[in-house]
Amino acid sequence: MREYLAARPGDKRFRPVQGEDALYEGRSFYMTCMGERQQVYPLYAALEGHKGVRVTFQRELGSRYYWCEMMPPEATKAAAARALSRMLGCGRIVAFGDAVNDIPLLEAADEGYAVGNAVPELKRVARGVIGANDEDGPPALWPRTFWPAWKTGHEGACAL
Repeated sequence: MREYLAARPGDKRFRPVQGEDALYEGRSFYMTCMGERQQVYPLYAALEGHKGVRVTFQRELGSRYYWCEMMPPEATKAAAARALSRMLGCGRIVAFGDAVNDIPLLEAADEGYAVGNAVPELKRVARGVIGANDEDGPPALWPRTFWPAWKTGHEGACAL
């Protein structure tokens, strides 16, 4: 864990707490545990299939660490995309992803693409595979996906 944190100085997602009791304050919405596979997988196995929680298990791209993400069953990227689409009046949803937790999002999208460095499980459900994250894959798709709708005044797509 120290190695992971040391490689990401200044990452705003990390919020230290003052003691274990602080972890249990308020209502939990999302929780993640990471570590070596043998450390994290037992938690996933214990929670998988439980109706009160949605749980994903995946290896971090380019790392030896694994993630176990836990959240309410309705808290998915797909649900967020549908809500944003309604709020913004999007004609269609175009989504991009790279990991297992992006599968529901790509399945819910009108067009779902995996970036070149995505995990095989995501590539199997994607409409297509585009350039990798470090090759600006999503922006390269924008002229074909968004520009024509904007240029002709048609209801546009929302990229998520």
